[in-house]
Amino acid sequence: MNELIGRTIVGTRNLTQDERDVMDWRHAEVLILDDGTELVPVKDAEGNDAGVFWHCELGELLE
Repeated sequence: MNELIGRTIVGTRNLTQDERDVMDWRHAEVLILDDGTELVPVKDAEGNDAGVFWHCELGELLE
């Protein structure tokens, strides 16, 4: 994950229909970084389904 340090999110997009067909997913959001890297959330390490990005404030999960 060190390669993400200092990167900036410059855009978002949805997977294309072709990408969804290949992955056999219905929908997924993609984050686009300033170096062209695209981050796609997945359900698990095997990529069995799309996941979600979840935003929380530092320490919020501990409350």
